[in-house]
Amino acid sequence: TLADKDSYTIVVDSPLESIAGIRLEAMSDPSLPRGGPGRVAHGNFALSTISVSAQSLAEIQKETALGASPVSSSVLELIHPRADFSQSPELDIAMVLDNNATSAWAIDPKVGQSHAAAFDCDKVFKSPGGVRLTVTLEFNNNTQHSIGRPRIALTSISGQSLDAPSEFSRDSRRKLLASIDPVSRTAAEQSELERLFRWIDKDW
Repeated sequence: TLADKDSYTIVVDSPLESIAGIRLEAMSDPSLPRGGPGRVAHGNFALSTISVSAQSLAEIQKETALGASPVSSSVLELIHPRADFSQSPELDIAMVLDNNATSAWAIDPKVGQSHAAAFDCDKVFKSPGGVRLTVTLEFNNNTQHSIGRPRIALTSISGQSLDAPSEFSRDSRRKLLASIDPVSRTAAEQSELERLFRWIDKDW
């Protein structure tokens, strides 16, 4: 059922030990009206707000093992919104951070194609052992204007451009680090590379 107004909660576990930014993609798909990326009949969407909180993945794992108290979460304040396209000044990506529950970011007439937005965190969130992010997307601006296929990616680099998807991709980041000559690789890069390999192979 397609709700008139909607809210998505997306939980992301990442081996990254510092989170400096987040990217949201609205993915087009043949199954969506006019290819989407929105679910409304004409393919648009209207994202009202995005909010993010973070927890220590290591602490969550410890809590699970010991049956301890729930791990506290930290709200990540997002800044520097940017997008590949915004419908108008009134429906600009900045609207998702304006504390107005009914303003929004939209992309008409560029439907039928994927779109992306990126944000920096006002402070880098650091968590040895990885992080669990909870991302909430609210769609309160227009009837049935939710995103059909959202995708979340994280980066440890502030100010990341939208045309540099490799920095948001765990697989691409692993390949990039692995391509560096081991003699030239820094200790921090080596540690990150090992974490990324452990993420895909727990026995590595």
